[in-house]
Amino acid sequence: MFKGFLVVLVLAFIGCTSGSDDESSPAVTIDGDHIAESTAELMCAKLVECRPVLSEFFVGDDCVEGWRQRMLTGMDAFVAAVEAGRIGYDESQFDACIARGSAAPCGDASFAEVLALADCSEALTGLVPDGDSCTLNPECGPDSYCAKGADGESCGGTCEPRLAVNEVCSEDDDCASERCLNRCAVVVELGETCDPEDSELGSDAPRVCAVGANCTTDDMGENPTCVDDMTTFDLEEGESCGANSALCQGDLFCAASPDFRSFTCAPRIALGETCTFGFLNPCESGSVCVGIDFEAGIVEGTCVAVPGVDEMCRPEEELSRCQTGLRCNTDGVCKAFKVLGDACESDEECYSERCEASEMGTSVCAGEPICELE
Repeated sequence: MFKGFLVVLVLAFIGCTSGSDDESSPAVTIDGDHIAESTAELMCAKLVECRPVLSEFFVGDDCVEGWRQRMLTGMDAFVAAVEAGRIGYDESQFDACIARGSAAPCGDASFAEVLALADCSEALTGLVPDGDSCTLNPECGPDSYCAKGADGESCGGTCEPRLAVNEVCSEDDDCASERCLNRCAVVVELGETCDPEDSELGSDAPRVCAVGANCTTDDMGENPTCVDDMTTFDLEEGESCGANSALCQGDLFCAASPDFRSFTCAPRIALGETCTFGFLNPCESGSVCVGIDFEAGIVEGTCVAVPGVDEMCRPEEELSRCQTGLRCNTDGVCKAFKVLGDACESDEECYSERCEASEMGTSVCAGEPICELE
């Protein structure tokens, strides 16, 4: 329905009224745009409040609009499932969840935990029993999922009990453990051994870290272990930092020493000034360090502005080719993503990542198709 963790986020936030086949029931009306906007506003506010450094990399200048458009990609399919009576919704629970998420403290939350602050899945009720046809996971009960055909070509499926540990899966919602790494995984805690996402799995069930932890190897690339999520930005200026520890506060970066043997939190560098190697970004927001070339022995660069709308993209091999929230088109120019209904020539132009022929004979940015059950 959506790409990546948008699936989890949208289906957790979306609210709607329950449908019914009973002709005496009142007509179902759902404002999908309001649902998407409410969700986007809360998520963006929490990213800026709790993890401003991450919001700089993930959301761009107009966080709410960007997320709203991506959520609208699959909204018609979701609304159709509600209107068909396959999903129920408790509006009071949804409203309470939004209020609770807005008031929740940040704590030491990782990026995933920040998003989970507004998990409103309790407002949804799957109304399709096991064995009956479905189109989306939320249509099924809390311990079930919508199992699609092995060929992946059929849009519909059947509600079935979630898969047990070590059974083959395609996404987290397939599993009783809610974690899928090709097979349903065992969730392990801090300090326990784990399987990195790119590792070759044996016959045993994969082991994945709980939310808030990363599966990290030692300096030799061995002994994968669950450690505290590195996306905790608590360190102050002058404190030691590193990839496998907490990172620096938002106005600082983790700067390498001249001999590259240690890293210390230092102020981010202004536009036009000389920069050195570090992470996440040595330069102030909106700029990036350019010119460092270790093979050529060049260990310093300059903070330059990241291109904005209608400006030429940075070279393809470079990071931050355009400002966050923009794309580099085929002419090498930074452009905004197009919304549903806009004319397009390729999938890459659209928030929805779908450019399809319309009834008018032109190609437009389209949402996910609605699955029609027989």
